[in-house]
Amino acid sequence: MTTTVTVTTGDHPAAVLAFPLKDGEPVGGEAYSQLGVVEPQSTGEFAAHSGQDILVREEALPEAAAEVDTAREEEAA
Repeated sequence: MTTTVTVTTGDHPAAVLAFPLKDGEPVGGEAYSQLGVVEPQSTGEFAAHSGQDILVREEALPEAAAEVDTAREEEAA
């Protein structure tokens, strides 16, 4: 059985990752594998196969991450 997952992003990209399952539980010692990245203001479709979890993680844009780092440095000073 396969389920299609559609990811629609706003201002930030999203990483789409898969993790293997066994008997409905995460497989210990395994790692997520990246299925793809959906760019800002875009849509992507991904297939979740039987025995697999899909994780969607919104990513900060590089310039947004730099702004947060700069703000933290200014607060620390």
